Amino acid sequence: MNLSTRRASLLICGVLAAGCAAAPHGLVGGEDAPGGTSQARVAPPPAEGTTLPAPPLSSFASPASLPTFNELGLLRQRQEPPAPPPHDLNLPVPEGESGEDTPSPAPPAAGAGKAVLGFAFDVPVVRNGTVERWIDYFTGPGRDRFGEWLRRSARFLPAFRKILKEEGLPEDLAYVPLIESGYSLRARSRAGAVGPWQFMEGTARRVGLRVDSYLDERREPLKATRAAAQYLAQLYQEFGDWHLALAAYNAGENRIRSAIRASGRKTYWELARTRHLPVETKNYVGKYLAGMMIAKNPEVFSFAGLEYESMLRFEAANLPRPVSLKTVSKLTGVSIDEIADLNPELRMGVSPPGGGFALKLPAGKAALFLQKLARAPRDVPPSPGQYRIRAGDTLSAIAQRFNVPLPRVLELNLHLDPRRLPVGALVRLPSEEGKPGEETHAAAARGETHHVVEAGESVWTISRLYGVSPEDLIRWNSLSTSAVIFPGDRLRVRR
Repeated sequence: MNLSTRRASLLICGVLAAGCAAAPHGLVGGEDAPGGTSQARVAPPPAEGTTLPAPPLSSFASPASLPTFNELGLLRQRQEPPAPPPHDLNLPVPEGESGEDTPSPAPPAAGAGKAVLGFAFDVPVVRNGTVERWIDYFTGPGRDRFGEWLRRSARFLPAFRKILKEEGLPEDLAYVPLIESGYSLRARSRAGAVGPWQFMEGTARRVGLRVDSYLDERREPLKATRAAAQYLAQLYQEFGDWHLALAAYNAGENRIRSAIRASGRKTYWELARTRHLPVETKNYVGKYLAGMMIAKNPEVFSFAGLEYESMLRFEAANLPRPVSLKTVSKLTGVSIDEIADLNPELRMGVSPPGGGFALKLPAGKAALFLQKLARAPRDVPPSPGQYRIRAGDTLSAIAQRFNVPLPRVLELNLHLDPRRLPVGALVRLPSEEGKPGEETHAAAARGETHHVVEAGESVWTISRLYGVSPEDLIRWNSLSTSAVIFPGDRLRVRR
């Protein structure tokens, strides 16, 4: 480990062994039976202000006296794009490493605690080689990216901690999305895990999140956090140990059960020394602990002066009927981008069929919006027509062919998956559909359509509307990444 990281990490990590041995960290029924029994239960987090003892000032430097990383010769290294999401980021794990491979420091001297700082955690914290390697990475090569995650964390941490407290879980679990997604609502791993808590689709449905053609609630931060809290509670109840519960959150409970049976090991750190866990899971808990230590004490690790994002604030409008984001933007005067950012779970730019969807809007906008919506014409006409799908058809091409807004077509065809249209199936259309022109026929035959840009739209919102990536839309139209589009522009879209 380099000198700079050791100086910073010793201030926190040097006291963890003594503190962790002296306190149960809010765990009940799990210390003697980490394999998990029905008697293990989730305990509430410790009282506010509970701290771990810090070392005497004579042994370690105070945070204010720590030299900067530049003074110690540690240059900030920029990660070359494209970089993987946090979920896919792993470091090599040396064979034979355990959770007890680093000697514990001596306890503080008598009377030394009068003028020292304390560090509070409500999950078990250990110091070992895995944790230290991740501290090295986050404060070294991954420093810029980690700083970005810290800035974004302020938008969600208060709400996440509140939900975890309501569920009776340690509030420090709110830092799991730090190393899952960097608190990005649109993060997607190579394996297909989505959202701030990186749920796979099957797991998301199992814990009550809706994932279909209209909604992906894995991206909705509050619902996803509530689901993650309940899932983590179930895992802790089974395994009786937070490190094993976090490993099961990453690898799946079946993988951890199998590893325990096959190896005979009973703790996460023992399992991490075997061949029964994947490399990602061997990294997972150490990565979480390192990220949490830095995030709770950023100045100690020279993450000072960050410009944190504003806390998430909104008010909800319960929709009496389906409505498109375009209509919402016109009625509220709020850009489509801002509405989409507040409602990242909407996949197709339109709320799902039926009423009752809670649309999030900037504070002060909901009441007036609902009044205007009551007087506005409906987005979807009541009487539909029909069209039979042919090879090569897409819903966007069909909408363009019959001069029908795509949100209307999506609203009338909830039974169809827009990504997998079966040839011969019927598409329901509004009764006033028009006649296709020759140009539209030719474009549809090539699997291509055109979108006319309207006020308030951007490349990102248009890509969401058609289910394509912004990068593809830029490439198809020979745009630069800094190009500006204007109302009336025609953009080529391929499906």
